[in-house]
Amino acid sequence: MLSNPNIVITALKRRNDGTYLIRLYNGSEETSSAKLVIKDVSIDVSLKKYEFKTYIFNQKEIKLVSEASIY
Repeated sequence: MLSNPNIVITALKRRNDGTYLIRLYNGSEETSSAKLVIKDVSIDVSLKKYEFKTYIFNQKEIKLVSEASIY
């Protein structure tokens, strides 16, 4: 769940190691912030205008990851 409609989930994929990849996109012309909640775990996110960010959820935490470390 996201608390701001300007930020959308563009990808949600289970990875081979059992974690989940979550890709967010801010379609607004302004920086937007939101709370991302999965199960009982939450994180505050902030994306600049038209920015994508990728997170990994491992059942205990949600972490921002660099694109290079996804694979």
